[in-house]
Amino acid sequence: NACLLTFDDGYIDHFENVFPILIKKNIQGVFFPSAKAVMEESVLDVNKIQFILASKKKNIDEILLKIEELLNDFRYEYGLRSNDYYFTKLAKPGRFDTKEVIYIKRLLQRELAEGLRAKIIDNLFKTYVTKDLKDFSNELYMSLDQLKIMFESGMFIGSHGYEHYWLDTISPEKQELEIDRSLEFL
Repeated sequence: NACLLTFDDGYIDHFENVFPILIKKNIQGVFFPSAKAVMEESVLDVNKIQFILASKKKNIDEILLKIEELLNDFRYEYGLRSNDYYFTKLAKPGRFDTKEVIYIKRLLQRELAEGLRAKIIDNLFKTYVTKDLKDFSNELYMSLDQLKIMFESGMFIGSHGYEHYWLDTISPEKQELEIDRSLEFL
């Protein structure tokens, strides 16, 4: 009847809400922060995408039009295919998400080259969420000091990568670097 409680990404609400409950109940938890968010006070791309989508939940078409515009801007520089190609390939409804949301997630998490993904995600985040990445990061993720307090109180801290990459989308060399940097953080 064992149960293992795990918490990914190192969100500050894990420190503020989960951690006190675990301490009160004398239960250990395992926390897996992404090192870049903690060490560089930056917002992970996966979270930027989530907040972009949340900002326009009722009007996803506005984000789709902006992405189409950005793809058009970068088409020749990055040798991109047509917008219809990407939408047809990626826009498949999921269990919890519409085909439009899946399209945006897959396009910005896996399909495009990493440098282009970063440019598009940053543009969308600054347009729809905020230009102040550091403050947003500090409101979203735990600090190194908070992680140390949790560790010293008996919680386990594990690795969730350095930049939260989908490892199957990056080269073996970059996979090794991602793992090494994450282990350095630990």
